[in-house]
Parts: sequence; structure tokens; C-alpha cells
Amino acid sequence: MRSHAMTSLRRRIGAVLTATAVAAGLALLGNPTPAEAASPHQLRVITHNIAGGPDFRGSPMALYGVNTEIKKFSPDVVMLTEVCESQVRAFRKAHPSWHFRFTVMIDNQRRCEEADGATGQRQGQLLASPHPMTGRYEHELGYPDHGKPGDNPRRTKRFSLLCSDIAIPGHSATGLRACVTHLRAFNSEEAHRAREAQTKRIREALHDVIWKQGKAVTVGGDFNAKPNWNAMDDLYRLNRDSSYTGRGDFHEADQTDPKYRKDHGSVTCGPKACRNGQPTKDTRKLDYVFISRNVTHRGRVSGLATDRYNSDHKLYRALFEIRY
Repeated sequence: MRSHAMTSLRRRIGAVLTATAVAAGLALLGNPTPAEAASPHQLRVITHNIAGGPDFRGSPMALYGVNTEIKKFSPDVVMLTEVCESQVRAFRKAHPSWHFRFTVMIDNQRRCEEADGATGQRQGQLLASPHPMTGRYEHELGYPDHGKPGDNPRRTKRFSLLCSDIAIPGHSATGLRACVTHLRAFNSEEAHRAREAQTKRIREALHDVIWKQGKAVTVGGDFNAKPNWNAMDDLYRLNRDSSYTGRGDFHEADQTDPKYRKDHGSVTCGPKACRNGQPTKDTRKLDYVFISRNVTHRGRVSGLATDRYNSDHKLYRALFEIRY
């Protein structure tokens, strides 16, 4: 009896140790165990800085490009920056069955004009989807830009991350969180510091959503930063030496494109990936779409910057093969 009891005890201890080792392994991987088997989805995202005020003066013609690409690409999520309120209304009219979130960046954008000529509309970011959206999660990123002292009126730009959960058919209604943002512009030392702090806040806002809540998270917009700048270190998992040991929680859609796998500056490209990408404004890549690495499972990521459609930024399409 004593021998049988000791054997039984050893088995129980062994089972506990095995379970502990498995749990430790999962913790090291950083991937939460899903409540049910994850299923695949080919996530399609569009982002575009439409220059709705600066280039289009509030005209709905700013939406021609995104409406054209929606017909071609059938996205799950659309993320637009520099959108005047008149353009939000026009987008809703063009897509009456879609769901929307809008956040204000500038209260009085004098270049946003109404059809009757009135100026000074609000301008901001639009998050939209043909699928139902649940919740609204807005994270202030700080470091507002108060414009030039000589501006009249002197405008203040506020920066935030706007998110909502997207109910992709066949998946949990809250399993995918989509976020749009537009970060501080220009190349001054102050702007660099601001962007670095803003991307740090984005990571802080989404890290537990990914690893504790187990959601798929996609983030896109105009980051006003090149891939090799310090500000992007809090987003990219891919380091500038092409190792996957960065502090970021995301993969970027264009990081595996062989056409843009070229060493530059502080970046050394690997055989399969590079922290680079197709330019989206002039010769610079400033627009991005990221996917959280907990759901890619080494799946394919791809990105394509298309036409500018008369904006100063190219429209950017992203495709991710994910499981969640």
C-alpha cells in the first residue's frame, strides 16, 4: 500500500511539473491560449491620408480614391486621416450600411469648407468597417502641436489613438480591435521626442489587449516617421538588424516585400524581411498598417502603396493572413 501511494504521489507531482513546464513555455512564447480553436481570416485594411482640408478644402472628391479601392479590395477596415466633417458625412452617405468612428484632431481647420463656403470645420481621423463595430476606445497620445505663432487663427492639433472592435463574420464580435492614428509631424528635435513618446503610449495602450485579452489588433495611419527612426521601435517586432527581438508587438504589412529589401542607414536587411517599405509620401514611408504578432503565426503579410489620388500621400493597402 505504501509503495502504491508513493507511486501515485510521484505521478501527481510529475503531472504538476509537466503542466508547470507547459505553462512556462506558453508564457515565454507570449501567446495566450485561445478559449476555442483559432480560425483563419485574410484581413484586408486600407489606410489613406486624404489631405481632406489642405488639398481638397473639404470636398467629397477627396474620397474618390478610397471609394475606388474599396470596390477593388473589399476591405474589412478603412482608416482615414486628415478628414473634414463634410467628408465624414459624404463617406457615410456613400456607404450607408457601414459602421463608423470619428475623432477630432483640429477643432477649427480653416481649409475645411462646407458647400456654402463656410470654413472652420473640425478635422480628424475616421475608422470605418462594413462589419459591426463594438465599443469606442480613445487613447490620448499627448504632445499637442500648437502651430506657428503667426498663424491666425492659431490651430492646435491633438493626437490620439482611436479604436473599436470589429465583428468579422465567423469570429468573435470583439476578437479584432482596429485602431487609427496620426502622429506629430516634421523633423525637429521636439517632433522626434513627441513621436517617440506617442508610440510608447500606443504600445502601453495595446500591449495588454494583445497578450492578456488575446485580441487580434491592427493599427494604421500616418505616423510621420520613417521605419528606421526611434519612434517606430515601440511598434515593430522586427529590429533594424532584421532580428525578431524588438520590443514592439507588431509586424508591418510591407516588411517582407523583396523589392524594398535594401540596406539603408541603420537598417541591415535579412533574407526574408527588412524594416523598410514602399514610400507613401515622396521618397519616404510614413504610412503604415500593423498587425499584432500573436495572431500572424508566421502567416503572410503584404502591403501595397497605390495611387495618391491627388493627396500628398499614397493610399496604402495591407493584407494579413491571421488566426484568432
